[in-house]
Amino acid sequence: MELEGELVEGASLDTLRQPRLLRAFAGLRRRLDALLTAGFLCRLYAAGLPERAHVEGVYDLMGETLERLTAGESVVPLALGAQWGLLHEMGVEPVLDGCVGCSSPDVRGFSERDGGLLCSRCYRGHGFAVSGGAVEALREIRDGSFASEYPAVTIREVGRVYKHQLCHHLELSERLFRPVLSQRRVP
Repeated sequence: MELEGELVEGASLDTLRQPRLLRAFAGLRRRLDALLTAGFLCRLYAAGLPERAHVEGVYDLMGETLERLTAGESVVPLALGAQWGLLHEMGVEPVLDGCVGCSSPDVRGFSERDGGLLCSRCYRGHGFAVSGGAVEALREIRDGSFASEYPAVTIREVGRVYKHQLCHHLELSERLFRPVLSQRRVP
């Protein structure tokens, strides 16, 4: 729900006066995957932004993502794009065009501490390996040309990169990234 109103600061509790509904995003309730994704992204954005801070572009990106989820667009590209958008708007997006250490195009791993992809020579025993498919998907997401045709294992790798980058640079808890629903399948 998007509201507009006057925020009045109180001693211990702030009050929203004369609230007016701008957008309800009611269509999110029609699809569980869209609703869960919207909830995750809202929690992520709320945790990633400093309190009462205005970071140019973040609010618009979140609103656009919720509109697109409401309209029924595919959840995976929207969720990954919104995570990249948060990293970008906060100025902590990882280096993806080559090794962050030496600029070699032959990358094999990722390190949030170093801020991006690493080649095997610059890998210093921290971080983790990433597949060529994950690197390709990361670059497509960054460039806005991502199609959800990647295997689930590649999507999980991309999610792992985002999780590590977001937790390290925005000091977020890994608990934000736990699945809401059990991953076990019902027979």
